[in-house]
Amino acid sequence: QIVQLNSPLLMSDTASDIIIKIENAKGLGIDLDALNAGQGVLFEIGLTLEVVSIETIKGQMVYTLKALIN
Repeated sequence: QIVQLNSPLLMSDTASDIIIKIENAKGLGIDLDALNAGQGVLFEIGLTLEVVSIETIKGQMVYTLKALIN
């Protein structure tokens, strides 16, 4: 399954039962911590991600996505 962002996506580090891991995404987002703007990453419009796996680990849903870049 392919997911394409139609709006900017802000992912922040919070305690949750859902974990989203993005492979191959180095350099595709803005690290907010580096800007002293909090913790998290801001991804741009148009980023395309492929769902690699969905699994449950220690009671948490773990979604592994892979960034599809040209």
